[in-house]
Amino acid sequence: IPVVLHEAPFAKNATYDVEAFDNCAYGAEMMDELAARMGEKGVYVSFTGSLTNDTHMAWQNCAYDRQLEAYPDMERLGLYESKEDQEISYQIFKDLLKTNPEIKGMTGSSAGDVVAIGRAVREAGLTDDIYVVGTTIVSYAGELIATDDIDIGMAWDPGRAGKAMCVVLEKVLKGEEIVTGDDLGVAGYENVSVVENEYGTKVVYGSAWIEFNSATMNDPAYNF
Repeated sequence: IPVVLHEAPFAKNATYDVEAFDNCAYGAEMMDELAARMGEKGVYVSFTGSLTNDTHMAWQNCAYDRQLEAYPDMERLGLYESKEDQEISYQIFKDLLKTNPEIKGMTGSSAGDVVAIGRAVREAGLTDDIYVVGTTIVSYAGELIATDDIDIGMAWDPGRAGKAMCVVLEKVLKGEEIVTGDDLGVAGYENVSVVENEYGTKVVYGSAWIEFNSATMNDPAYNF
C-alpha cells in the first residue's frame, strides 16, 4: 500500500512525503522580510507553536541562522513556545513589551501566534513600530493584515499541496518514480527536488510558498 504524506519530511515507513517548499528556505525568507522592514537592525522575538514540532522549529532555526549570517545588527531576544495557544503567546508578548520596549519585530511559525502578536501590537498602539511576519492565512488573520498589525502573512495553498500529493500517488500506482526536475503539473510544483530522508522516505520539495499583505490579501488566490 503506497503511503504519500504532507508536512512530514522526517517520516518513517512512507513512500513519499510532499512538501510545498524547502523549510530552511522558507525560514530564511521569513527573516529577509522582517529584516527589510526593520531596516536590518534592532531587537526581535520568535515564536513557535511547539519546541518539538520539527517543521515549526526548522523555520525558526533557519530564520535565526539567516539573521546571524546576513543581519548582524539585529538581535533575537528569544524563542518562545506557545503550545498552540493564542492566549499564551499573547500574554508572553505583552509581558516582553513591558520589560523590553525596544522590541521591533516578530517571526512566528504558528498561525495562532502571528494572530496573537498582531492583536497585542494593535492594542498597544504600536502598529507602525513593530513588524509582524510569519505563517498564517487570510481567513484567519485577515482583519489584522488589513490594518498592517500583521505585516506579512506566509503560507502555502493546501489545495495545491493536496493535488500534488494525488499526482505523486497516481504516479506511484503506475509504477513511476518521482525524481528531481519533474513537473507535477501543479503551480509551485513544476520543478521539484527529491531527497531521501534517513528513514528511506523520499521527500518531494516544491517552491510553492505564498506571501500576502494588506495590499494583496484580497487576491482570489489567497481565499482560503
